[in-house]
Amino acid sequence: MASKYWVANNPNSEINDAKAQLIAADADPAIVSLTDSTTGSATNTCNDNTADTKDDLASIIAKVNSILAALRTHGIIAE
Repeated sequence: MASKYWVANNPNSEINDAKAQLIAADADPAIVSLTDSTTGSATNTCNDNTADTKDDLASIIAKVNSILAALRTHGIIAE
């Protein structure tokens, strides 16, 4: 039995294994996780206080890396 996949849980957008493998194969291996060397503390808020710049950058880096990890997990971008 072939596996079925849907884009955004939409059964009208069904794709098959071969198409899913093509998507994963086209994934860009140049997209790598960011290295956080800011020594800041990541949170869910970025503010306009320059004293918190390291924390703001750490927050952005953490969010981008989480997004990249999710995309890799689902084969949308390469490992």
